[in-house]
Amino acid sequence: MPHKINIYTALLGSLAVDEFEFAAEIVGRTVESLQQTLVIHADVYRSKNIMRLVGNLVFLGLINSEAFCQFLL
Repeated sequence: MPHKINIYTALLGSLAVDEFEFAAEIVGRTVESLQQTLVIHADVYRSKNIMRLVGNLVFLGLINSEAFCQFLL
């Protein structure tokens, strides 16, 4: 749901404060799902929502922007 991406990002950021390992696992699975939907299934519409979430995580500082750019390349 694209209109709830900011809520999901804030929730994940709050979770990372107390349970960093769990939040890191969620971020890892999110990046895996991005690779699967974008590269394997070529579903641009689903991957757009995942990209929004990951972009917000970069904005919050939970994901390194340099690492994210390397992933995209």
